[in-house]
Amino acid sequence: TKVNDVVFFGLDFTFLKLIHEDGFVDKNGKPMCKTLPFKYFTEWNEMFLTERKKFNITDYFGVPDYTIDQAVVTERNKAYATDDCIVADESYHVTADQMATAIQAYGSAGQTGVGVVIFVESFNKTEGRAIVHSVFFNIADHSVLKIDDQEGAPFGEGFRNYWINAVNHALEHGKRTYKR
Repeated sequence: TKVNDVVFFGLDFTFLKLIHEDGFVDKNGKPMCKTLPFKYFTEWNEMFLTERKKFNITDYFGVPDYTIDQAVVTERNKAYATDDCIVADESYHVTADQMATAIQAYGSAGQTGVGVVIFVESFNKTEGRAIVHSVFFNIADHSVLKIDDQEGAPFGEGFRNYWINAVNHALEHGKRTYKR
């Protein structure tokens, strides 16, 4: 990897909280917490591979070229804590320190360049919004270069499309910033 290479690590859901129970229960009335890591986390990350035209890091962040390495995010997402994934407190927020600690897991020995991981903080069905944080960091020393907080509105048919469109909408907001 060259020093100026960008590696997109994917969507990290380990901090995700679902705000209020409304909209986050399955057909049997049970919370969807256990379904998320086994179905949706993988599907949402795969969309960055299979639908690169729509979910394009070049478009979102203005980087001319990038590679995708989802190995770490896949493992981290499998470890998603399901016992308290639904919270009623809308003031839930992930701190910069929590994200800085989490990026220590990203990258491999000798790897250089800029890493980008998107931490998905919350899905709020009541308010119709998703909050994500795009974190840019130096892969070699895991130092945070920039954290962008973004918010997007969900839309579309079905749970999968509804929430991935919210993530896409949030990332689309950054386009103007990064083009400058």
